[in-house]
Formats: sequence, C-alpha cells, structure tokens
Amino acid sequence: MQFVHHTKRATIIAILALGISACSSRPDIQEFPKSANAKQEMTKLEIAIDDSKFEDSDLLAPVSFKKAQEYLVEAKEMEKENVNKDKVLKEVAYGKAYLNQAKKRSQDNRAKILDIVVARQAAMSANANTLVAQDFSRIDNSLKKEMVKIENKERDQLKDKRSDFIAGYLDLELRAIKKTHLGESKFLIDESIKNGARDLAPKTLAAAEKKYQEADLFITQNRYNTGAMTIQSAEVLKEAKNLESTTATARGLTAITPEETALRMQAEEARLNEELDTSKVLAASNAQMSKEQKLNTIYEEARQKFSPDEAEVYKQGKHLVIRLRALEFSPAKAIIKGEKFALLKKVEDVIQSFDKSSVTVEGHTDSTGGKNQNQKLSAKRAEAVKQYLEVNSSDKVVEFESKGFGYEKPLATNKTAQGRAQNRRVDVIIEPVSL
Repeated sequence: MQFVHHTKRATIIAILALGISACSSRPDIQEFPKSANAKQEMTKLEIAIDDSKFEDSDLLAPVSFKKAQEYLVEAKEMEKENVNKDKVLKEVAYGKAYLNQAKKRSQDNRAKILDIVVARQAAMSANANTLVAQDFSRIDNSLKKEMVKIENKERDQLKDKRSDFIAGYLDLELRAIKKTHLGESKFLIDESIKNGARDLAPKTLAAAEKKYQEADLFITQNRYNTGAMTIQSAEVLKEAKNLESTTATARGLTAITPEETALRMQAEEARLNEELDTSKVLAASNAQMSKEQKLNTIYEEARQKFSPDEAEVYKQGKHLVIRLRALEFSPAKAIIKGEKFALLKKVEDVIQSFDKSSVTVEGHTDSTGGKNQNQKLSAKRAEAVKQYLEVNSSDKVVEFESKGFGYEKPLATNKTAQGRAQNRRVDVIIEPVSL
C-alpha cells in the first residue's frame, strides 16, 4: 500500500510539473542550507502567502499565487509522510519562488489596471467586502479570471471590460455607504410595515419613507460628503424610530387604559425632546462638517482638471495628493521643461482653491543608478517644482516643503521600462490649514 501511495504521489507531481511547464517555465529557486528546518520554512512560507493577500497578490497574479499554495500543500503532505527533508525543502523553495513571482507580477498588473484597483479600494474603504460581500466576491472572481488570462498571456479582453469593473466596484461602494448610514432606518421601516404601519400609522409611515428617500438620493449624489450624510441619516433614524413606536402604540391601544395611553404619550414626547436636543448638537457641528464638504468639492473639481495621462488625484485622509504622471525631466536633470508649465499651472489653480494650506512636494526616481545619486536627484526635482509653485502662488500657502525619496517608494517593478516610468514621478501633497 505504501508503494502504491508513493506511486500515486509521483504521478501527481509529474502531472503538476507537466502542467507548470506547459504554461510557463518554473522560476529559479534558492536552495536552502543543509541546516534548514523544514517545518520552520513551511511556516514562514505559509505566513508570507497570507501576508501577500494584503497586497492583492491572489487577485492580481492568481496563477503564480495558486502555484505557491500548491507547493506548500505538497510540502506539508510530504513532511507528514516522512519524505526526505531535502525533497520537502525543495517544494518549499519552489513555493517561495512562485510567491516572489506573484508579488512581482502583482506589481506590474497593478500598474496596468490602476483605475480598477483604485475603484476596488474605494469599495473596500466603504466596507463593501463585508456589507455586500456576495456581490463583492462575484466581481472579484470575474476580475481574477481576467488576470489569469493576462498572466497566462492569453487574449487580453480586460480592456473591453475595464469600465464595467470600475462601475461595478463604485456601485458596491455606494451601496455599502447607504447600508452604513441608512441600514438601521430601513430595517425599522420594513419591520414597521410588517407590523401593520400602512393601516395603523399611514401618515407617520409616509413621513419616514419621504425622509428615507431624500437621504438615499442625497447619498447617491454626494457619497463623499460624510458630514451632511451623518446629519441626514440621524434625521431618518429619528423618523424611523418614531414610526416603530407609533405603530407599536397603535397595535396596543385597544388593550390599554386611557391612563396608560397618556403615560405612553408623555414618554414619547420626552423621547422626542431628547432626540431634538441631539439634533441641535448635530446642527451645532454643521459648520465643522461643511468644511469637509468643501474639501470634497475641491477634491472633485481638482480631479476634473487633469486628464488620466496628466495626473492622478486622490484624497489621503485630509490631504489632497496630486500625482503628476506627465511631469517628465531629462535623464539625470532637474530642470522643468517649458511645455510642462501648463500642467503646473493646473496644480497652482488647485492650491488656490484652499483658503490656507501647506504644500509638500515629493520627488521619486526609478532604481537606475546609485542610491545616493537617485536620492539627490529626486530632492533636486522636488525642490525645482516647489520653487516654481512658490514663486507663482499667492500668500494663501503658509508653508512650502520639498522632499526627495530616491527609489525608496516604488509604485511598480523597476525591471520593466513601463514600471520605471511609473516610479519616476513628483507628488504634490496639499494639506488644508483653514477652509
């Protein structure tokens, strides 16, 4: 039986190896030293595989990622059956090599579908992966199928589906935002309807449904205006709770005495007064929330100023980041080309949208050349952009700063021309001081 079992395993391994060679050649492995502990190396690989999921390696490089998992599983099976340690470690080495390949391909593919990745991240930031988990998984699985084709170098149809993926993730983001702000209210309204609200409390139901529809429409049109959404959702919840209470009271009126009815009405009045006080507190904070609304408006206007080839504009906390894709320098130079002044003029216009702000310019390079050389070059380029903006900006900016990071923070692999071009960039970070 032992012989048969090992023969089966040899067949499986042979088939696996044949399948791998059919798709692509296996990556080079780094042999472990003789002193290596197989269990420890398997544990390290398992942790590394789990960690790589946070970088979306399983989604963006699914073929290589799956192979890494398969080699880990095979290594565990071999170790259980007391197969020679060197053979076990070889499986682990291949798993490690495929995981490294998955990480590299993931970086490359992220650059290819950055707009989809950004939309997906927006959905995840709204907790769509938990609030609408089934639909989120469905879109993820569809995207993974397309990434398999890309990784296997099959016909790439992602270009035709790109807008569908972006729209799909953004729709999930909106649905998740609505669930967060209106989920409890919708539950209370639906439960009240089940309990007879249409007959027992039609006016209260109509008022609650009207408030709900208004808030739903507002969120559809202003999904990033969290301040105003918080106020509106509080008002809807107040109406929904009132509907729940009114329906429950109406259902029990025939079974209680007039005195009990009066006491319930007094209690309801006290509750409404308490919620009114809460509304006043919310209204008092409205001025602060309007600042966030203004920042969102500035963000949307800034995003519309630049084409995708010119710059990527996104929020990072309360900061506004303008990643200048089209700002190119001559090799090893830090002189701004004249044809790029129009691009920097758009950056100036965005800065002027703020009443007061501080501006940081960050320079980044690819890995071509030495570390010190690249650090100095990135600092000079950031300083050149900072000086240009400083000279051409008004006194609305309270502080200008420039920083050079060399190739410490790559966005993509430096092993391809496309990746290196993406890593050579200047980021302008605007922090509102006063809105």
